[in-house]
Amino acid sequence: MISKSSKFPMRTEFFTFRKRAQIAHSLHLLLYYAVAPQAKLTGRSGVVIPKKVSKLATSRNTLRRQLIDAMFPLAKSNNIDLILFVKSMAPVDVLFSELNQLVQAAHV
Repeated sequence: MISKSSKFPMRTEFFTFRKRAQIAHSLHLLLYYAVAPQAKLTGRSGVVIPKKVSKLATSRNTLRRQLIDAMFPLAKSNNIDLILFVKSMAPVDVLFSELNQLVQAAHV
């Protein structure tokens, strides 16, 4: 389980983060990324999956946990904040490959 300090506080800091973040996107994903503030010791990550993608909360939460587990080592090792928006549903392996492509394209 990922600690609470490693999760991005969406409700309180998202709007200020969005102003300084850069964007990378693919067919199914949208990635906001920026260097973590100096006050924070490690990078944080967050995932947003709207009801449009999946009506069932259990499937959204399962997908969210899988994507956060994939993003967490990257955010922590590079000291960056990452927020991933899922635009449309796809198989998990396709989402993981798109996430890897986005990260490589963003030079993170």
